Formats: sequence, C-alpha cells, structure tokens
Amino acid sequence: MKPEQVNRKLLWDYDWDESEFDTEEFERWYVQRVLTRGCSADVEKVGIEKIRELFDSLHLPPKIKRFWEWALEEKWLAKA
Repeated sequence: MKPEQVNRKLLWDYDWDESEFDTEEFERWYVQRVLTRGCSADVEKVGIEKIRELFDSLHLPPKIKRFWEWALEEKWLAKA
C-alpha cells in the first residue's frame, strides 16, 4: 500500500513504520481498520478492488461484516 493511501489518523494505537505499509500483514490490518473506523475518503483511497481482494480474510465484527457484504453486492459497489 502506498503511503499516500494511508490515513495516519487511523494508526493512532499502533506503531507501524512506513516501510511496513507494503506488507500483506499491514494491508489486511489497514483494510480492517478502514472498514471499521474509516470514512468514505479512506475507503476510496484503499479502493473497492483491494477490499474485495482481502474481504474474506478480514476479521470484522459481525454487524460490520454484514454491512460490507451487503454493500459489496449493491450496484454502486458492484464490479464493472
């Protein structure tokens, strides 16, 4: 993940180094964070394709997971 895609305000309780941003571990953690605490601009920066790619491997609270399952099926987030 490119540093400009990362909202550093979402990292407040973790000590991630910028050199770790391109690791699979960080990407999975960060997408989880965006889906649970981020705003629409954070989702846009991550990208729907990245969310789709990682979604099944994310550990989300049940209500949030159900919302994103619904949202990813809707036309406004459907694959083109």
